Amino acid sequence: MRTVLNSLSEEEIERTHEASLRILKETGVRILSEKVRRLLAENGVEVNGDIVKIPRSLTEEAIKKTPKEMMLCAREPKCDLKIPTSEFRLLSTTDFSPFITTNLETGERRKSVSSDVKDFAVVADYLDTVDFFWPSVLPGEASPSLQEFYSLAIAFENNRKHIQCSCITEKTAKW
Repeated sequence: MRTVLNSLSEEEIERTHEASLRILKETGVRILSEKVRRLLAENGVEVNGDIVKIPRSLTEEAIKKTPKEMMLCAREPKCDLKIPTSEFRLLSTTDFSPFITTNLETGERRKSVSSDVKDFAVVADYLDTVDFFWPSVLPGEASPSLQEFYSLAIAFENNRKHIQCSCITEKTAKW
């Protein structure tokens, strides 16, 4: 089977970029962290409740400072992933449905648990078509404040590739 990937034209890329800048400036984005909103306000961002409106100049300055390439480091160096890559490839990861798992043998839908995180990590590690691992489920038996941390720990124990995760709280981000 041959995969066909249609890229955006330069004009479409520019229109998308301009629309994104307009949305950031006029509509804004919802930021739940008071600390992040305060930091943004100190740097020229309009803050109204939990909505922040980011001026074009600040966004463009941030884009200029962004590295043109980066390395997604893995636990095992042969699994490191340089972005952008010199070869044509579609980067793929695992999908995310944090709380529900479907048993493929019985069709039963149930709350995800730690063993599900481990199973996804092992399968993703084995598959060459998965470039990096993002825990697909959260361990429902853990308290909500620790679920992301537990998922990350399980992933590190069972996957050699680059691992990404959500950081919903400031505490999780520090881990």
